[in-house]
Amino acid sequence: MKFSRRYSTYERWLSVSDKRTSYTKRISRLHSLYPGASLDQLRGHAKAEAKRLSKGIPKPVSARAWNALTPREQLVRERALEVLSRARRSGQSLSKLCREYNLSMKTVLRATNAFEKVKGRWKPKKTDKISRIMAINEDGRELFIEVNNSSYATLIGKYHSAVKEYLNTGNTAALAKFDGKKVRDSSGKWHALETDPSAISEINARREEPEFYDIYQVSV
Repeated sequence: MKFSRRYSTYERWLSVSDKRTSYTKRISRLHSLYPGASLDQLRGHAKAEAKRLSKGIPKPVSARAWNALTPREQLVRERALEVLSRARRSGQSLSKLCREYNLSMKTVLRATNAFEKVKGRWKPKKTDKISRIMAINEDGRELFIEVNNSSYATLIGKYHSAVKEYLNTGNTAALAKFDGKKVRDSSGKWHALETDPSAISEINARREEPEFYDIYQVSV
């Protein structure tokens, strides 16, 4: 099915649209929820014989892009991802971690879809495709990118640990391990991680509060 009369796909329509307008943002958010819908359906102008958007099945919360989430859903995802990361690192039970983060198990399971039952206990899957916003350093500046692959998220986390080590101790060997390392964002664009010590120092100096080194973008 064509996305609209003029454009065969959503991507072609988006490439010529003004991404700053509320209309484009609204259509993009709805498309993330209903990727198979046409422009008319997303606008609410579908013909009577066409399937109405309200009758479609939206993507589960865990599979939605970051910008398709409400601010509250973004906050829940961030906290659920912390639970998931802790579960993978420590092997602690999901129920215990949920109590620590004041989240219900149902909320974490729904937000991540990254746990599976093994012998009656919820165990974290080794990888996931959850979309998250993370900070990286590239070409002498800090920027936030959306990644939807836990392998890249893990690499970014290890990279920031190396950056912290360099900033705290001056040990450049930690940074050198990431020379040539790249991560791919959710749109398919590759980003090379900054490893030049002087550039890292300059980026850190430009931060308003360098002591708060958070690799996840604050959404509230």
